[in-house]
Amino acid sequence: MGSKDFGIQIKDQLELSVIRRRVLSVV
Repeated sequence: MGSKDFGIQIKDQLELSVIRRRVLSVV
């Protein structure tokens, strides 16, 4: 497991949280 994979994981988590926020604000 390299630090690169870890960074990608964090990026995916941030994107998911942003999408979730958008969905919640729309509803």
